[in-house]
Amino acid sequence: MSTNPTNGDAKKQRRNFVNITLQVGKDGEGKYSQSGKPFAQARAFFSQGKDKSTNEFLPSIWFKVMVFGKDGEDIADNPSLNALSNAPKGDKIEVHGRLGLEEWTTNEGEKRSTMVIYATEVKPAETSDEGEAKAESEPEPA
Repeated sequence: MSTNPTNGDAKKQRRNFVNITLQVGKDGEGKYSQSGKPFAQARAFFSQGKDKSTNEFLPSIWFKVMVFGKDGEDIADNPSLNALSNAPKGDKIEVHGRLGLEEWTTNEGEKRSTMVIYATEVKPAETSDEGEAKAESEPEPA
């Protein structure tokens, strides 16, 4: 039996990869780092719907979505950077990327964290009904 040393690495990389449709909860924005590298970010969520036994809404799951461009690249020239930086609150986006976790401590000493998707592709979500109204966005957690 032969072994492929890269086979395990490929499986490990796929393990944290997600393909998900999210609703933008805070307008996307495009920026440039101090070194000139472009990036875009937005807060987005998906609703878990209602609990069937209580008929109450379950909490939404929030993500920070980030896309990074190449050095010297213009945001408008990269479809994923452009799509995320121009995504208005309420729009749905398709996100493909790696799932991660950002952790930090506030000035008051509280530990906080947020789930992050380091996206390799972002595009407007296709809807089955073009006349579909935008869903009401839910409040972002504190």
